[in-house]
Amino acid sequence: DGKVHYSEGILVGYRWYDAKHIKPMFPFGFGLSYTRFGYSDLKVSRTEVDGVTPIRVSARVTNAGQVSGTDVAQLYLGLPAASGEPPRKLVGFERVRLAPGQSKVIHFTITPREEWWWGHKGWTETAGTYRVYVGDASGLAELPLRASYTMGKAIGERQVTVSAPKTFKPGTRALVRVSLSSGGTETLRDASLSLKAPGGWTVVPVGPVTRGKVAPNAALTAQFAVTPPSWGVTQYVTLYGTADLSHDACTHGATDCVGARRDGGVTVLLGP
Repeated sequence: DGKVHYSEGILVGYRWYDAKHIKPMFPFGFGLSYTRFGYSDLKVSRTEVDGVTPIRVSARVTNAGQVSGTDVAQLYLGLPAASGEPPRKLVGFERVRLAPGQSKVIHFTITPREEWWWGHKGWTETAGTYRVYVGDASGLAELPLRASYTMGKAIGERQVTVSAPKTFKPGTRALVRVSLSSGGTETLRDASLSLKAPGGWTVVPVGPVTRGKVAPNAALTAQFAVTPPSWGVTQYVTLYGTADLSHDACTHGATDCVGARRDGGVTVLLGP
């Protein structure tokens, strides 16, 4: 019928092998070497997370051979089965060169963004067990270090949308609305909305942009007065809206805490 039908969904490339438990001759990330490397001392900073706090991961890489060599240490994360995502995804890597018998401790960070997946309405997180793998290729045989942590509650589906006029006139102000959509299962705290425009444009908030609490099935909306430069030439530009959760949204007593973030954008025409 002249149409190409794709049935693999998100299981593209090596993800398909992983999901089907098929071992390819060369897994993703595989590399040859004249020496051997060993992995040990895996440490994960938390066993329970709240969906907005980063996870610190460290491991020791040792050159167990007789000659100097280079290896690429890789960190993979497996999301809960309920997410419907592939078994593992690469979230960090570091190249190390070691002399015979030398070892080095490598450090990774799993940010909240790595725990997201795209749902029907936007980026979302899934409560459950997250699995951590460290090694030098994507196959399970090449990932000797394994650990896990649990997310008891997830922020849920929240999406940022930007509503703006389709056309902006040079030097003329227009109102743009940024919204953090309803949905999700948890109350968001200290959510703040912002808008970013190209260089030369001015963006001024109109009213409050922060709310102490955003309950499930509620929404946070902010307006911004946006003025393009008077000398602007006809072109398409993108306005980016962002929703941030401050450090106060993290679990009480958390250290090294960063806020979760959702973002979205809209393309508009700058013209006469």
